[in-house]
This record gives sequence, structure tokens and C-alpha cells, in this order.
Amino acid sequence: MKQQRKFPEHIRSPRRTRRSAAKTVSFGDAAALYIEYSKAVTSAETVVKRMRYFAQFYNTAFAERDLAGICPSDIYLWFDGVLVAKRRDGKSGYAPRTLRSIWGQLYTFFSWCSTRYPVENPMYTLKMPRTRAAERNMTFWEVSEFRKFIAHVDDMTWRAFFTFQYYTGCRIGETLALQEKDYTGCAVNIDKSLSKQTLTDAFFEIKSTKTGKRRSVPLPVSLQKTLNEYISWKRERGLPADFLFCGKDGGHLPHSTIRRRFDVYTRAAGVPRIKIHDLRHSYVSLLIHKGANLAVIASLIGDSFEQVTNTYGHMYESDRINAVRLLDRD
Repeated sequence: MKQQRKFPEHIRSPRRTRRSAAKTVSFGDAAALYIEYSKAVTSAETVVKRMRYFAQFYNTAFAERDLAGICPSDIYLWFDGVLVAKRRDGKSGYAPRTLRSIWGQLYTFFSWCSTRYPVENPMYTLKMPRTRAAERNMTFWEVSEFRKFIAHVDDMTWRAFFTFQYYTGCRIGETLALQEKDYTGCAVNIDKSLSKQTLTDAFFEIKSTKTGKRRSVPLPVSLQKTLNEYISWKRERGLPADFLFCGKDGGHLPHSTIRRRFDVYTRAAGVPRIKIHDLRHSYVSLLIHKGANLAVIASLIGDSFEQVTNTYGHMYESDRINAVRLLDRD
């Protein structure tokens, strides 16, 4: 007589054993497995971010809890605590973008759990509570402000680097990963990014771009001239071609040094203080101001058309005024 195959109890009778099976899985144990899973399928930056969120926001509230015992009211009570919590710098109130990320990362974790364990996502029907914190207005420099800034940059490397950022809109990691061979004389080929977030003892790692796609970005003549002068300057000093923009030791420019030099020159020029990433916003704003097609802009900066439309729906003040003046025309 053929022996009947036996299946695990939770497979044979999921409804009857759902609660008892779930009680054997704690939030903390599931989180540890989720992090290991993340290491295999996503970038080091994402893994580091998830690890930080679990340690800072999730584990203190849920680590010892059974997954099946966490209900919507628990989520809302936890998030109320996040809304009034002090930040690491001692200030109160996280930015709306950060709050959405904290909420979204936990939602993603519970969704993952629902596919691995006999539990449901307690956040599936929940909406993130509204916050009173205001969004930070997107800041950027107009051409006149950038020219005033760059006139105070007296170092060849930094002059080339900041000019490149303003006239290409590249992400910092993409710029730092560039090699001299990626510069064709009239364009740069972007297919990789440098990340300081690693899961090893290495100081950095070179990976694919955020979208995983390769793109070629044409350069304005003024930037071509600046880069050619900079590369000639590197040759005179025997600096290697491993990185297009490098320090005195030939290695890539450190993120902390970039921010520090940017702030020094900004103060010297007396222009509005913006973040390094805002040079990317400045590039897009300039192209929009010049009348460039949004789909073309998306291809240049490596974003989708929808992202460009949603993120960069602002214009120069002169564009806003001119738009309103159209109403006065017959």
C-alpha cells in the first residue's frame, strides 16, 4: 500500500493553525531574517537604511511582540510616538519625507512577512496620519547665482567638480564614480555609482546606477572647456585617471569634504545656502526655464517622466509671472 505523503500542519490546514503558527514568530526574529534577505536582493544603502530604521524606530516597540498580535491600533499608537520623538540632533519633529519613509519601510516589512508567515499585514488598510510639519521648499540657484558662486572657487578641482554638478544634474554618487574614460570630450557616459554605504570593511563600493541603466549626457561647451582644462591640470601633476574627479592622493573626493568646501565657497560668495543635491534641482529648473521637453530632461538625469513632472513642477519666478501675464493677452 502506497504511503500517504504528510505535509506540514500549516499547509494542510492553514485556517485552523494560522494563529498558533504565527505565535511562534516574533517581530524581532522576522526582522533579522528580513535584513538578511535584503542583503541578497537590494543595495547596501537600502540595507543600511533598513537596519537603522529597525534599530531606531521599530524594534523598541515591536521586537518582542508576536507578529500575529500586532494590530492597527498598535501601529497608530507607535506612530504617534514617532511624531513627537526627538531627533538625533535634539530637535523635535521629523520632516514629512522622513515620516513617509519610516511608515513605508514598516509597511514593506509587514507585506514581506505576509508572504512568508501565516499573518496578515496590519497596515494594509491603514492610511498614514496627517502631519502638521511643512514640506521644505525645493531650492535651487539661477545662473546668476551660480556664476557668483563659482567666481569664488579658487581651486581647479572644485571649480571643475561644482561646474559639472550644476550643468549635468548628476547624482553625487554617479559623479564620484566617473573615470576619465567616461568623458568623450562632448558628453559623459554614466553607468555606475559610488556608494559610501557598504556591508563590508571597504570604504566605498562601485555599483550600478539607481535605475540600473546606462545613459549618455551631452555637455555644454563651457563645461567641456572647464573639464579639458582640469584634465590637463591633472596631467601636469601626475594624477591618475581612475577617477575623473580626485583628491591629491588620486582617490575619489570624500563626501564630507565636498559638503565642507561647498559651504565655504557659498558663504564667500554670499549666495543663498542650498544643499549639494540642489544643484541637480538647479539643472532641471534651468532646462525647464529654457523650454526643454520634460521627457528629454528625464532621460538626461536618469529619472522617469512621472518623477520629473511630480518633483520638478516648479519654475523660475520669472516664468510664473510670464505665465500669469498670458491672461492679459487678447
